[in-house]
Amino acid sequence: MPETPASMSKLVRIFCWSFVMLGPPLWAQRNCATEKLDSLRRIKNPQLETKSNFEEWMGRQLLKKPTGANRTQSTYTIPVVVHIVHNGQDLGTGMNLSDAQVLSQINVLNKDFQRLNADANQTPSIFQPVAGSLSVEFVLAKQDPLGNPTTGIVRVNGGRSSWNLYQDVELKSKSYWPAEQYFNVWVTNFNDFLGYAQFPVSNLDGVENSSQDRLTDGVIIHYQAFGSDDDGPFDVEPQFNKGRTLTHEAGHFFGLRHIWGDANSCSATDYVADTPAQVGSTSGCPSHPRSQCSSSVMFQNYMDYTDDRCMNLFTVGQVSRFETVLAQSPRRASLLTSPGASPPGNFSLDLGIVKAIEPTTLECSGVHTPSLAVRNYGTTTITSATIEMKINGLTVQTINPTLNLSSLQETTVSFSNYTSLANETRSFVFTILSVNSATDQHIPNNVLTITTKTAAQSNLPYMETFEATMNNWNVINPDGLVGWQQQSLTGGQGKAAYIDLYDYENEGAVDRMYSPKLNTSGAPGLLLKFKYAHAHEPSFEGDALYVYAQTGCADDLSNASLIFSKEGEALATTNQSFTDFTPSSTHWKTQFLSMRNFVGSSSVRLVFVSRNGYGNNIFLDSIALIGDNIRDVSLTEMLEPAPVVCLENITPKLLVRNEGTVTIQGFSVSAYRDGNLLETQWVSESLDTGLELVVSFNPISLVDGLNNLSFTVTPNNLVDDLPSNNVLNTSIKKIVNQQIIPVREDFETPEWHFIADGNVYWNTIQTNFGKSAFFGAYNFNAIGESASLVSPKLDLTKASEAAMFVDFSYAKNSPADEFVSIRVSENCGQTFPHVLLDDLASTLTSSESSNSWMPSNSSEWKTQYFNLNNFAGQDDVLVAIEVVNDNGNNLYVDNIEFFENDDPTPTRIEEPFRVYSNAALTQTYLTFNLEEQQDAQILVSNTMGASIANVSVDNALNQTLNFQLNVVPGIYIFHVRIGNKWSAVKQFIGY
Repeated sequence: MPETPASMSKLVRIFCWSFVMLGPPLWAQRNCATEKLDSLRRIKNPQLETKSNFEEWMGRQLLKKPTGANRTQSTYTIPVVVHIVHNGQDLGTGMNLSDAQVLSQINVLNKDFQRLNADANQTPSIFQPVAGSLSVEFVLAKQDPLGNPTTGIVRVNGGRSSWNLYQDVELKSKSYWPAEQYFNVWVTNFNDFLGYAQFPVSNLDGVENSSQDRLTDGVIIHYQAFGSDDDGPFDVEPQFNKGRTLTHEAGHFFGLRHIWGDANSCSATDYVADTPAQVGSTSGCPSHPRSQCSSSVMFQNYMDYTDDRCMNLFTVGQVSRFETVLAQSPRRASLLTSPGASPPGNFSLDLGIVKAIEPTTLECSGVHTPSLAVRNYGTTTITSATIEMKINGLTVQTINPTLNLSSLQETTVSFSNYTSLANETRSFVFTILSVNSATDQHIPNNVLTITTKTAAQSNLPYMETFEATMNNWNVINPDGLVGWQQQSLTGGQGKAAYIDLYDYENEGAVDRMYSPKLNTSGAPGLLLKFKYAHAHEPSFEGDALYVYAQTGCADDLSNASLIFSKEGEALATTNQSFTDFTPSSTHWKTQFLSMRNFVGSSSVRLVFVSRNGYGNNIFLDSIALIGDNIRDVSLTEMLEPAPVVCLENITPKLLVRNEGTVTIQGFSVSAYRDGNLLETQWVSESLDTGLELVVSFNPISLVDGLNNLSFTVTPNNLVDDLPSNNVLNTSIKKIVNQQIIPVREDFETPEWHFIADGNVYWNTIQTNFGKSAFFGAYNFNAIGESASLVSPKLDLTKASEAAMFVDFSYAKNSPADEFVSIRVSENCGQTFPHVLLDDLASTLTSSESSNSWMPSNSSEWKTQYFNLNNFAGQDDVLVAIEVVNDNGNNLYVDNIEFFENDDPTPTRIEEPFRVYSNAALTQTYLTFNLEEQQDAQILVSNTMGASIANVSVDNALNQTLNFQLNVVPGIYIFHVRIGNKWSAVKQFIGY
């Protein structure tokens, strides 16, 4: 997530990390990714609220805020809970910090905000008049959310030695108290990070788009930057050993921005009038004074990046911002009235509900016994109680359990059984009505509400295509923001399940989708098949898809087995995308997973889990669980060769997969041309469920032009139960035309080959350059499909150097953007492993248009240069230009030129040839510019007719010749023959 200190448009976290060094100290300096990450957000979401929106709101609130004697509260009290997330270390060791170290940090926080810090006298005299203090007291919580006494320090074994950003939600879910009532501070070992905070949100004017996620609200601090070694020999890093990292992050938590305004400019601002402008952050601990922007730099401010020992003040303006947010932002203002800051009430009669043992959020159908854990929070022994259970608003039962609970003792009470049906939703409300025949004196812990959904039930074989509703699935969306839902697809693909990670800023959020309960008890085998689609978003690596299988109907994954895991770029099923991704028919990948270990269970559930990295959307479809002994060998695709080759014989490489539930003990592959059998090849290797094998087929001879081939796979001497995927049809075009460079393609009479794939294709169209190659993406709805331009066979044997130039014309139609690649084969099309270009079309040109694009003048074309030296001397070269459709705008290609040199700025002329010298008259050149290759001859003579030079040029086109003539200065005549036509020009040679 980007840090956007002034934007309250969505959930915003402020990430402060430091560069890791190979040895001590751990960090070189503070560093926040605020502006860099914010720019990435705005590439994807330019409509997001700007910093000025928040600052306008802040300005209005500052005008409203009472000052001086008009303030109604002299001291703000804020309850803090410190969650120590360790990895099993002993108390006071490593990540499991001691209570003393926590207390030292709270002490620092109070002194820094109240300006009682011992180093306040180090504030330079120029800044002392604006040094601000805030009457705030941060106190470790005295009662927990259930009203129990607490120290405000919670210790939990997180099960990891370190954490990263994309595990943010998982980390915080290990220990979390309601953000409305507690300032949550998590302390752990966070990879490369000193800390980060969640910025305040508000539902006031100007910030309506703010995220309302409460489950991640708080601050994370690295355990080696927490606490002050002034109070003890704590394990803290030397630069950050005074506890100022939490001071800095608490500033963010309460609305303060970095003092330099997150931009390297004197015009940047943190929107606080009494903090002087400065260019960028300050590191280390420099000497005062330090001048920038015509003023002294306030590098002593807690919101700069200096080392702890160099920080010593907030300003009056910063304190005003703090007070404004504290008064106006919902989860900040409510901290002031939180019971967490006060000791538990000394109630005589206080029975509270701790949790529901049953029901749970998800459950299986059948008989259930509602039961609660209750605790005596009061001082009087509890011997009886009256507890009511309502289901769907109706009182079903009231119980009067006999109890014997002394203070803080806990027990379980149960209600009568109830029977739930499959796919049934119920709302339970449990209420303590009385205690010891009297009124309970502490009402807040007397009521518990739970909504539970019973799993739907299905038998094998099971298929889910999401064409109907998703009612049979249980969707768990913990933060209440973005979750799994049904989505209509383009191109007649129907519907699928998807989760919108493109717009989901709550990085690390985990969402789950539970299948119906499936009975596998009679299945001889078990195979899971599903399709998924995802386009990787560069710079956003946290997207992930996991699949679990579990027995029973638990609403967590404690008893589940992970059977599939893909994260980041490995999850992608198509090219990277910078736009909101929706898959076409070619974007899907099918996954096959054996589930033999779950055969024989009466209750198996599949759980599809997404983790949000704020990257791009994930789609799921065609989920099938097959419980039969199914023999199914599939011919998935042909990996080699390419659709266009200049080979006499090809060696196909075919991908074969076992998509059934039983092992394939060998198989055969047959090749056909136009329905006629060419050869059958036997493969003795066995294939287990879900495994793949690349089969190198024997060489097949090709005829000139189009070859319609088909391949068929068959299990050895057995019947394939699902034969529909046994056949692969393909076309291979054998090209015979060859061109010796230099060569030019202007598409007036195309020599290049137009290769279509699906519903997109290349064509020629009239432009200001005559005829040009045209990819009509503006009208192509088949997003993700591609088509290619493939060159004739290119002979570079006479060239020691080579280059290619291509003219492109394109106008981006935001947010869509086509993807362009240029690849080279040096084995006549068997493979195209060499990449010259792999980028968005908008990087090739600078135009933008929401209309169907057509270039009208030469300025709307851009020439791209590509070095081909690696292929010089070869004669089996093919070049392919491929475009992946995004339904954005039309792309044009023209004037493809190959040169026998690698000069990126060759001489360009309009006439057929030109003779010229350099400015110093020390070199003489002749450049050709012919419409097509022709043999040429150059005779050089003096004015008396004596021959000086005679040069023959085969395949003249665009070459530049350098004449080294050992002659006296004077006029010489160049006789040039192009084809059968002679021309003569005079040229002064001065050497």
